[in-house]
Amino acid sequence: MAPAEKSRRSGVLARLAACRAEEFARGMIGARVGVLAEGRRSDGDLLSGYTDNYTRVEFEAGDELIGEIVEVEIVGVSGCVASGIIVRGDRSTHGG
Repeated sequence: MAPAEKSRRSGVLARLAACRAEEFARGMIGARVGVLAEGRRSDGDLLSGYTDNYTRVEFEAGDELIGEIVEVEIVGVSGCVASGIIVRGDRSTHGG
């Protein structure tokens, strides 16, 4: 197979995977999920982590939660990244 055709097919598959990941994440809106808080985004505004099914979730929280599994309600999706709010009893902290 020609290198140009390999590159074209690879791009098609990458776009398909990204679309499927976004579709999957959108299906999580409203769900409460455990997220392993791994650290801050590069801009430092939000914590970022992954669910047990490898969906990235960003949310507002303090650094003390890094390394912890946090219960988060998924409230939106941008690309294949979900945004959420931490669930704390009857109160929640809103995230981006």
